[in-house]
Amino acid sequence: MSAKKTKEEMVLQAKTKHGENAFDYSEYEYVDSKTASTIICNTCGHHFRMTMNAHTRGSGCPDCAQRIIAEKNNVQELFFSYFY
Repeated sequence: MSAKKTKEEMVLQAKTKHGENAFDYSEYEYVDSKTASTIICNTCGHHFRMTMNAHTRGSGCPDCAQRIIAEKNNVQELFFSYFY
């Protein structure tokens, strides 16, 4: 069994995955990789709770994800309404 990682190690891993300035981890209280805590999105300012395990595997801000999905759906609707 490997040693438990520190908050600093997990934040470094998250920054490697998402980019240096994508998220603010100042409010993140690291217990272990499976316990959720607060992450702040630097794009939209949303405070959300997520496990560091999910975050380091690629999950990000749920508000930004919703916005991106809505924008893609809107573009698809416009495309199909134009051609069909």
